Amino acid sequence: MKLEKLSIFAILSVIFILFLINCGKNKNPVQSNLEFTIDQFPMQVGAQWEYYVLDSLIDCAPIFGCIDSATVTILDSVPSMIEGANEHWLFDFRGEQKVVTQTVRIDEVELLWSNYVLRFPLEFPMKVGDSWPNNAGWSIFDTDSIFVVDQRNIVTPSGSYNNAYYLTGEVHGCEESATFNIWIVPYVGIVKIEYSALATGFEGKHSWSLKSYNPNNQIEPFTVDKFPNNDWISWTYEIYDALSSIYDTVIVQVAESATVAIWNYDFGDSSYTELVSVEGDTVKFITTGSISYTRNSLLFPLVSGKSWVTYPLGYVSTVMSITNLLTPAGQFYPTYKIETAENCGAECSHIESVWYVPNVGIVQKQIDRSDVDDQMNLIIIQDEQWRLLDYNFRE
Repeated sequence: MKLEKLSIFAILSVIFILFLINCGKNKNPVQSNLEFTIDQFPMQVGAQWEYYVLDSLIDCAPIFGCIDSATVTILDSVPSMIEGANEHWLFDFRGEQKVVTQTVRIDEVELLWSNYVLRFPLEFPMKVGDSWPNNAGWSIFDTDSIFVVDQRNIVTPSGSYNNAYYLTGEVHGCEESATFNIWIVPYVGIVKIEYSALATGFEGKHSWSLKSYNPNNQIEPFTVDKFPNNDWISWTYEIYDALSSIYDTVIVQVAESATVAIWNYDFGDSSYTELVSVEGDTVKFITTGSISYTRNSLLFPLVSGKSWVTYPLGYVSTVMSITNLLTPAGQFYPTYKIETAENCGAECSHIESVWYVPNVGIVQKQIDRSDVDDQMNLIIIQDEQWRLLDYNFRE
């Protein structure tokens, strides 16, 4: 009897969610001549949307198909020399994370939705009656267009909206095609999107309906206690030297002493050590040898845009971005990219970029050093990349 009651409750729950999702099909337009400007479309770093996703292809509930949850998070915004900016959006869906690049221009946002089947531009300012070509992605037909049909009321699991802009469109490629409907609300973003696709692996109908919206989903600060520097931690890296086209492997192992940790870099046929000291909110990387000095440092907590100087060399380090990163050891988020510029003069460039993950450590490193000779020719001194293969934290 209890199992029967649970089954009935589960079915009723599914019906209720489907009711909320399908309430969006309100056919009563709201007449308006207001313009929707690009500054009203949320694109700030940290914005996060959670959606109910209905997929007709997966049969995980009787009759209805499968209802999942997905989150979309804006990780960062990188200025572009050619266009306004490129934003990285993280789609977390069914346990898989995918980062896609969205293009932001002065009066247009080109969006790639979750996978490569659906890509569409939004042109601003938009108002009811506007239309524009859908020439994004793999569209090969000049007739592919997007239309702003009207403004209308819509109800989603996140609430009721009475000013949603209702858009319809289509896109065709050589072997793929999709038709779609989009409901967009100023200062909230896409509250509902439906699309029917014909493409290998993505055929069928898909519906994303907004469950919640957080305009400023803050990442927990990367504090010094999340920097791994304990006894017997080890990391294994693949190193690629672009100058010699040679791959190598290094194992970095931590041996802790009374005051600082000793990091041993073992290349198989050679090795070296450095000291890593945690002093309050500062981590110092100290060279060993006849002369010891602090070659680099980290000043915690790490936040995007933060800069500091490492003395005595005067190297300047900056947290360039907080993003998602895929390495041979796995996918990591959040990953803090820290770029350190060495003081080598006006005619040279010595840049070390290191990607750190809280409670994991360094997952990637890029070292670029160049100089000029007496004839002012550029000479590449070092072009080296480290990528994490594996790591081991002993209890």
